[in-house]
Amino acid sequence: NLGIFGHVDGGSIVNLHAEYTGIATSTYYAYYGGIVAFADTSLVSNCSVIGFNVNVTATKGSSYCGGIVGEASFAEIKNCYVEQCEFSSSGPIYVGSICGNIFEGTVENCNTVDNTILLPNTTLYSCELGGIVGRAASSIISNCYSNTKISSSAYSAAEAWGLREYVGGIAGH
Repeated sequence: NLGIFGHVDGGSIVNLHAEYTGIATSTYYAYYGGIVAFADTSLVSNCSVIGFNVNVTATKGSSYCGGIVGEASFAEIKNCYVEQCEFSSSGPIYVGSICGNIFEGTVENCNTVDNTILLPNTTLYSCELGGIVGRAASSIISNCYSNTKISSSAYSAAEAWGLREYVGGIAGH
């Protein structure tokens, strides 16, 4: 897990601001978050991230990438801001500029500016990509704004294999 905090369970992270340089590259599936890699029953509030760049080349298992939180379960992400972050992958991935995957949680009052999500046309995996959240299951997203460029030419290749790619300006799926 890659983040300032690898795993937070039942905690609160408030008023934390991070600026990154360089690129985190991994050949293993994992959780990647600019603040928290995995947040469980936690609050992340008033946090910002600039320049978090992740390139995942794992082809087994799924990776979860977010500018603030990689994976969130029963968590609240509020009043957060992400700028100039880039996420790329050639394997199965859930990516959102704020959170990669959130389950039974809330994302509110979050903004993203000048972020990029890239998938090459060689990707033959299911992917869920969103300007705020890659995948939101039984979750609430409210009052959020995203200026994220999502560039993927993987859809036609993935569909040929019976796989799906979900892409959305706010949430991929």
